[in-house]
Amino acid sequence: MGKLFKIALGLFLVGVGILAIFSLMSEDRIFAFANDEDYVYHELSYDADDFAKLSFNFENRDFLFRKSDNDEIKITYYTTEKDPVEVTEVGTTLKLVNEIVWYNQVFIGWNFFTNDDYYDVYVYLPDSVDYEIYLIDSNGSVDITGVTNLTDVFVTTSNGRITTDSAYADSMDLISSNGEIRVTGTVVADSLTVATSNGRIYLTDVVAETIIGSTSNGKVVGTNVACESITLNTSNGDIEIGLAGEKNDYDVIMSTSNGDMVYDGLETSQEYIYTPGEFIIILNTSNGDIVITFGE
Repeated sequence: MGKLFKIALGLFLVGVGILAIFSLMSEDRIFAFANDEDYVYHELSYDADDFAKLSFNFENRDFLFRKSDNDEIKITYYTTEKDPVEVTEVGTTLKLVNEIVWYNQVFIGWNFFTNDDYYDVYVYLPDSVDYEIYLIDSNGSVDITGVTNLTDVFVTTSNGRITTDSAYADSMDLISSNGEIRVTGTVVADSLTVATSNGRIYLTDVVAETIIGSTSNGKVVGTNVACESITLNTSNGDIEIGLAGEKNDYDVIMSTSNGDMVYDGLETSQEYIYTPGEFIIILNTSNGDIVITFGE
């Protein structure tokens, strides 16, 4: 382990050395971290019906979606010379793309004393028009709270938490590589998909026709979930799901390699439980317990 660490440290120092040489030969200040005066505040405002789709492709930003207090779309964010945002309008789509200068990526997270607000993107949406959201974010969290007029929502972030609260959408796809996903008080007319590689999944007071949830290394917890079909998979974690419906409404298929299975308060070894109902539950984990409960 010590040898590997020395090799990794050596490679890192070589990389820093190459960047230092590049810095000396370049007019750009590679090692100069941004100061408060380098950040420029932007506020975009549009009429409610100017756009039907909002598309974002960002690096290292936290996104917060909120209900607008008037009949305008408003988006606020900060930029620097090396962290710009390009805004384009194509038909009914508003697109914002943030492309960081490549060598700045090496030192992301080193601005210890920078105000976190500089990395927040606020999106305010009026409730008079329905909107589609498409968001790709590399290193940031996403929070959708109090927005109840969404059509299709697609959110993916490589390293960040995704949360929704008191939201409504026709469909939702929430994907994080390394982050927790929490869906609370949310109604999805069609399908809700939540997926994370290394994080827990929490579904609380959720209504959806179909729910698909998966995590490689995390626990899955559902409380007061109303759906017609639900499929939950985790490689290393427990699955605890509380359905709002009656147990006779659901066929159940469940399996675990190393854990117990509890069906409505009773431990069972059955992997398939048949009922007269038309709905289905599929639960799979490699290393964890499975617990299912039902409403009255």
